Amino acid sequence: MRVYGILSLITVLLLAGCASLPEKQESRVSLPDYEDAVRIKPEASAQYLRFSGGSVSRDGRTLRGIVDEVMIVRDEHNRVVDTVWVFRDLYSATPVSGRLAIPLRDIELLPALFPGMQTDSNNGINLVESFHITKGIPHVRQVPINRDPCAGAEAPEESDCGCMPFELGLQLSSSCSSREYSNVALAALLRGSVFSDGNQAVSEGKLGAGADVFAGYRWGIHRKWVTGLTLSTGISTVNAGDITLTNRKLDSIATSLRPLVLLTQRLYLVGFDNVPRDAIQEQASVHTAGTVIRYSNNVEIRCPDQQSSESSEPHIHSGARTTRDESPVVQRRTPAPGINDPEGDVYRWQRDSIVNEQILERRRSEPALDFFGGCIKPYIYGELGVAVDAATQNAASMALNTGCNDCTATLRDANTNGALGVNWAFPVTFGFGLGFDMPISSLLDLELDLGYRSIAVGDSYARIGFSNVPDTRRISQFQLRIGVMY
Repeated sequence: MRVYGILSLITVLLLAGCASLPEKQESRVSLPDYEDAVRIKPEASAQYLRFSGGSVSRDGRTLRGIVDEVMIVRDEHNRVVDTVWVFRDLYSATPVSGRLAIPLRDIELLPALFPGMQTDSNNGINLVESFHITKGIPHVRQVPINRDPCAGAEAPEESDCGCMPFELGLQLSSSCSSREYSNVALAALLRGSVFSDGNQAVSEGKLGAGADVFAGYRWGIHRKWVTGLTLSTGISTVNAGDITLTNRKLDSIATSLRPLVLLTQRLYLVGFDNVPRDAIQEQASVHTAGTVIRYSNNVEIRCPDQQSSESSEPHIHSGARTTRDESPVVQRRTPAPGINDPEGDVYRWQRDSIVNEQILERRRSEPALDFFGGCIKPYIYGELGVAVDAATQNAASMALNTGCNDCTATLRDANTNGALGVNWAFPVTFGFGLGFDMPISSLLDLELDLGYRSIAVGDSYARIGFSNVPDTRRISQFQLRIGVMY
């Protein structure tokens, strides 16, 4: 009886203890549906020694990950140029975000490894084996073949250069990628200005308006320099010699126009070769199918606007790896000098031609291009020239001592002795400023700039019996110009 009591007590204690134990929560880890093995040919394995993140090493002969699809790649003319496996690496059982295009020429396909394998009309290019055999995962599976990655793609709302199309409401609109620049630069600008008129005794601020016409030539690296000539209507000023003790009101004194001829030099912070901000691509009438594959950075497939009737059958390179100039798709290359690429090698999409190394260098070395996006083109400018009115030309002639008659000699002697009190410095006009251009059509840019001009003009005085004694004075002008640039 005592034994039965002890057993009953132990049973009760065990039941109570089991009831008090917390339930063990089942740990569920989200795993990918497949873990594929991609066998890489020995001669190509050196390209795949790192994960797509770029910093972790791995075996380049067998890649572990997920093959999403077989993609048939086309160029912008809708021609089939290559066939690739779209692959995602698995790192710590987690798929990485970037996708990698592995050309078939780099892959040891299963029918080649197992000659007796049965295949369909695709010849086994879409047969993928499991990295390890697990219940519920087939040893060999078929992946879909994407024969037209551009199907259903929509044209982007933004222009290729990263700026929205600019519109004036005058049926003038453009994305900066459609703007074409010739070496010849032509501009017509309206000018508003504020300047001071008068002499040392009497001075008055005035508002002015006029127009400037510029013709120049684009040259230098990336055509950033523009050298040319500016013809300006100038400003209307009084003749300072007409200001007297009894006539000190400038409003009552007649004015004359001082037109200018100026040698002009511009330096643009962004060149005129019009490389888009977000990708190094050829200019083409294309739209975007979506992000695709690069080794460390995503780029975009460029899709043709018009479909062709060309076959969409897979394109398989045969034999050894093609050379750089023959390979239109993913390419391993050494960065151009000056490019700081922490990942080492750069993988990029190519189509019919190879992007010039100089374009790569320029794209990486222009902070202004990144900041302004290649659409707005800021510039600085400088000007040097003369006014071409009659009074200023007389002052220039006196400064250059081009007259040799007795009157000129008398005036020079008198001015040397201090009897005239006039300035015979050569009337050089100079100016500088900054502005920007922005496309409004395929041929024209809107142009706006703010600048300063120190304008040297000639006046005439009545002195020691002479009625037309030249003198040079300076006028400070601040100006705002708006117009169009070809």
